[in-house]
Amino acid sequence: MGHIISHDAFIEIENHLIPQDLYNLSRTCKEYGNVFTENSIKNSIVGAIKNRFREILRDSYDETMCLFKESKGVIVGSFVTDVMLGIVTDCTVHVYMQGTVNKIYKHPCSTANFHLLLIDCKDLGHHVKSNLHTTYHNVDKNIYHFEKDQLHITSIDNIFKKQSAMLRKHRESDWQFKKLYNNGFKFYENEKYMTDEEIFDARYDVLYVEKNMYQMADDCRDIIIEDEVIYHGPMHFRRKPAFYIVKKNVSNIPNNKSMCLTKCGDSGCSVTMLGQNLCHYHCYPVGFFRNVTYPHYILFLRECS
Repeated sequence: MGHIISHDAFIEIENHLIPQDLYNLSRTCKEYGNVFTENSIKNSIVGAIKNRFREILRDSYDETMCLFKESKGVIVGSFVTDVMLGIVTDCTVHVYMQGTVNKIYKHPCSTANFHLLLIDCKDLGHHVKSNLHTTYHNVDKNIYHFEKDQLHITSIDNIFKKQSAMLRKHRESDWQFKKLYNNGFKFYENEKYMTDEEIFDARYDVLYVEKNMYQMADDCRDIIIEDEVIYHGPMHFRRKPAFYIVKKNVSNIPNNKSMCLTKCGDSGCSVTMLGQNLCHYHCYPVGFFRNVTYPHYILFLRECS
């Protein structure tokens, strides 16, 4: 079978296609795969990153790109993923640069919906590794080096296929999970795509409760769980039972851990997003951002007023 399109024509076409299109073409047949290689797709992504910055920076593009190169600027995270998929959203982009002091400042091009934060780092390598460590989904573990004009992508196939491995009980990644979910990503476990219900069960410890007659605020601290009862009140003072646990999907609930309880009214909450359209509370330990080994419970009420 002869060539359908000449190699020169391929080169011309390549210059007008976005990275997603090149990737899709490379998977259609062996011949296209030999033309549209991973390197050519990465070059297209780098071009798309520069075009996105040209749109953002406008008249200050050349000056700012020189600054990024001279200061060994690096982008880490979901901005690269968004560019690869042609997603334009309100966001904050962090550019880490080698500096003499640790300092963060906004670029003048920042708007109410878009923030370009320039971060001077005494130890650039440490800050990049730290950012990667707190980027929990592999599809967002991407790095672009302005000086070297190099791109590192952890999972190019998963990004273009819009799929990500499920992180079980990983509360810290909630905002990252919501962004991927809202951008159409599917989540898998054991090589099988998961339903919304399976995702919900994998992400949350759930307590089904009945409410006591005792009335308390929708947002309160001094919550203690003990012997299948959720109490309100400081540990060393008089406590009142607020909820009785009637069913749960978790075996061990730590007794006497000081918790916070909040009645959810957020329509963008990931619990609601996953189809659990029931009145619920979020219950999490005091200071859980500092000690992420503690769980985050979802309380569903049998009757909610």
